[in-house]
Amino acid sequence: MNQVIDLDRDLVGAFGPRPVGSLKIRIRQCDETGEGNPPADMNVQNPNQLLGKRMWFRVEVISAKNVPPEFNKDLFVTYNFKFDPIIYATDEIKGFECNPFFSYSKTHCIDNFD
Repeated sequence: MNQVIDLDRDLVGAFGPRPVGSLKIRIRQCDETGEGNPPADMNVQNPNQLLGKRMWFRVEVISAKNVPPEFNKDLFVTYNFKFDPIIYATDEIKGFECNPFFSYSKTHCIDNFD
């Protein structure tokens, strides 16, 4: 069940649901350092075998593209998870940029997967 999920999603601004470009992100299962593969006991055939285990995954915000001029000043990305009330954010890309590279990554842990 070791997975890497690459996503290209519409990027929306604070001014409404209209897409204002696209965002490339990657989510992958990993070890606690965020660099290696997940522990062997996380490679399961049945997701129920993960219950009660700690799971690490890494979120990478890679880039945005085709952000129109009216939305491309001082760009940043925020995200959150259902199980975590914290809002995470990339660094702000200062200035005007239609196709910014964020180079953001953060390792997250689900302490008791259930």
